[in-house]
Amino acid sequence: MSILLETTKVWCCNVENAWGAVIHKKRVLGIDPGSRYTGFAVLESTSPGHWHHLTNGVFVLGEKSELAIRLAKLSCKMQEVFTEFQPQLTVIEKAFLGKNVSSAFTLGHARGVILCEAAKNQSLIREYAPRSIKKGVTGYGGADKFQMQNFLKSLLNIKHFVKDDASDAVAIALYGAREWDLEKKMKASTQNLLKSTSKPRKRKGYDL
Repeated sequence: MSILLETTKVWCCNVENAWGAVIHKKRVLGIDPGSRYTGFAVLESTSPGHWHHLTNGVFVLGEKSELAIRLAKLSCKMQEVFTEFQPQLTVIEKAFLGKNVSSAFTLGHARGVILCEAAKNQSLIREYAPRSIKKGVTGYGGADKFQMQNFLKSLLNIKHFVKDDASDAVAIALYGAREWDLEKKMKASTQNLLKSTSKPRKRKGYDL
């Protein structure tokens, strides 16, 4: 099995800044699922709202191999990615039923493998529709591949993509990362609101 890969490897999950404080890294794995080619990308953040590119690539699972063999290869490669990068969140493109029903069912098998590996590695899982991802990343739901790739290259300082599947995975990871940040902000705001409303009010005047 071959793998097309552009990568900047980072081996540790936590680092220390100049003052010795531990900085906890957040990592997001984006997956563009496929039974023959599966794109993947990993983004990392050490401060809220700031994400940078760690790696992207494509698992080449084989054109002529039986489906079961390809799925087994996909499982192995997914486990390698989880072991090396330890993403806390896995983002995958939602399935949609196109004209070719057989292809959709085959894709469903690949998605099942990916979701299973994410769950086994205790990673959060989020799924988003392709159009939502395009609109969330570029601001336009009808953006084509060329527009999407140019935007991602500029934003994340990526030199090139080995295949469209890889750029799709980067877009999926970036959208998922932004939604995760928003989710955390909303949760924190709700908790702060609950704390402020649950505090007992001070009684005015004096007790007799």
